[in-house]
Amino acid sequence: MNRMQRSVVDKADFKVADQCLRRFGLRMPSSKNTSPVNYPKNADYAGWLGPRDVEKYGYQGPPGMRDEAWAAQDGRRAFIIPSNIDAAYTGLGKKVVKGIKVPDGGCANEAERALNVGTPSPDGSGAAKPRDHKQMLGLMDSASEVAFKDPRLTEVDERWSMCMRGRGYSYSSPDRAENDPRWEKEIDPETRRHAVTSLEIKTAVADEDCRREINYFGVRLAVYADAQNRIIAANRDKISRLQTLMKIRYANARKILGLRPE
Repeated sequence: MNRMQRSVVDKADFKVADQCLRRFGLRMPSSKNTSPVNYPKNADYAGWLGPRDVEKYGYQGPPGMRDEAWAAQDGRRAFIIPSNIDAAYTGLGKKVVKGIKVPDGGCANEAERALNVGTPSPDGSGAAKPRDHKQMLGLMDSASEVAFKDPRLTEVDERWSMCMRGRGYSYSSPDRAENDPRWEKEIDPETRRHAVTSLEIKTAVADEDCRREINYFGVRLAVYADAQNRIIAANRDKISRLQTLMKIRYANARKILGLRPE
């Protein structure tokens, strides 16, 4: 499912949840962003620093980037659930709101059920349950676990470390450089961002140069592709059902939004 299709599904989810909440005299927050997520989906897997614009922002990237990177996984941005809709939306706590019974799992699950009409469960046991589609993310995590054990990652980290030593920096891996505690000394509690120092920027620029020089991104992508292929080979039936689930959810979303079938 591409970013545009994921956005359509998110908009349909929002619409059904909002219609559900209206029964309680409530509404989804107007700040809920359902536009397509443009952040490169595999940037973090590849260790690509391009979206961070390190010459200006250091390792933390521009404002909002981390949230976009997280949303790129399934195309849906997180949002803060206002306290006034929490019980009706999540289905947790109160079972009756304003004298009206809350649907099982709240309005969030009502939206999921609308999207899942006619979809198969990933294990083939029957109809899909709310958020069954997120099992695809679990398979992606499994591929990551396989990839992290690949000796090619250790080897490319060593080459990167040697390159950085030639530029006057001592780190065993890019992860150590990104998470150097010196970068996190002054964090604004409201923005969750830290003050970027000249040292962080210089380090991040040298880091990005070294990653390019040794083809760090290419090696990591190759490793992850191999790991993903191993997970696919071991879960072909499940992945096939998940692909069908995603296609039907998208078709259902178009119906919900009054769009013509593709």
